[in-house]
Amino acid sequence: AVAAAAPTAPGVRALLARPKALQVPSHALPTRMAASRPADPSVPHDRADPREDLRAAVRDAVEALYDIESSDRAFHRQRLSLAEIERDFTQEVDNRLTYGEFDLDFFLDLVDSTEPRPGEVFCDLGSGCGRLVVAAALAGYPWKEAVGLELLESLHAIAARTHAALEPLAAEADDLSLRPCRFLHGDGFAHLRRLGRAQEPGAPTWVLFCYSTCMPSVGPYLCQLSEALGTSLPLGSRVATTDKQLVSDDAHRRWAFREVARMEKANYNTLTSVGYVYELVEGGDPRAANVGAAASMPAGPLTQVNSRAPLGALGAGPGPAPT
Repeated sequence: AVAAAAPTAPGVRALLARPKALQVPSHALPTRMAASRPADPSVPHDRADPREDLRAAVRDAVEALYDIESSDRAFHRQRLSLAEIERDFTQEVDNRLTYGEFDLDFFLDLVDSTEPRPGEVFCDLGSGCGRLVVAAALAGYPWKEAVGLELLESLHAIAARTHAALEPLAAEADDLSLRPCRFLHGDGFAHLRRLGRAQEPGAPTWVLFCYSTCMPSVGPYLCQLSEALGTSLPLGSRVATTDKQLVSDDAHRRWAFREVARMEKANYNTLTSVGYVYELVEGGDPRAANVGAAASMPAGPLTQVNSRAPLGALGAGPGPAPT
C-alpha cells in the first residue's frame, strides 16, 4: 500500500494539460484521439491504435496525480504507510502490509486479459492511494463502478482526497470519462464477505486485482485469499494476482478457479513479476464462507489451479486482510 499527497492545484492543472487524449468518449476514439495527441510519423495514420493512445493518456493522468513509481512522492506514501504500521499494527509479523505501487502498463495488460464486460464491478483489494482504481476508472472499461479496499487509513485518505479532486474535473469536462469510484476503509476480507452477502441473484460479476506478492501464503499458494474470493465473488468473476497463485477446494467443491492467462513483465518494485488471471467457475456462494476472524481452510486437499496433484491440508489459519 503506497500513497501520494493529495494533488495540489498545480497538479490538477497538469492533469488537465497533459492527457488531452483522455478527454474523449470511447465511442469517438477513432476520429478524435489522433488529433488530440502528437502523431507518430513512423506509424501510418490508418494503423494507429486508439486503445494505445488512450492508455498513454491514462498514464499521463495517473502520473499527473501520483507521479511515477520511483518518485519522491511514491516514497513519501511508503513512509506514511510504514509510520501507520509501526503505530497501529505492532503485532504484525509478516510482510502483508508492505506498500508497493504496481506497474501501470502491466496492470492494464492484466485487466485487458479479463475481457471486461459491460456492467461489471472492478475491485482493487489493497488499493493503497487509489492509483490503480483511478486508472481502471479512466481507461475506458465499461464498469458499473470501480472499488478500492484499503486497510491503512493514511493511504485510504489519500485515495479519497485524490478522487474528490479528480471527480469535479471529470464532471465539468463533458468528454472526460471517469467511471464511478468508491473507496472503502477497513479489513478487505470483511468487506468482501459483506459485499458478497449483499449480492442479489443475477448480480454483476467482478474483475478483482490483488497485488499479492507479499500476501500471506503457503509457499506460492494463496489459500486464505482463495477461500475469501471463492466464497464471496459472483460466479464468473475474474481475479488477477501477482507472483502467487490461487487454489481450488477439491475436498468440498466450495469453489474452483480456472487459470485463463499468465504473463511475466517488468515491475519496478520486484524487477519482474508474474501475473495470473483466473475465472471463478465453481462457488460464488457467500453462505459457504467461514464468516468471522477465525476462519480457516478446510482440512482437505486443495489443488493448484489446473493441476490435480493435491497440495495436502493447507491450513491458512486466521489472518488479517491484505492491503
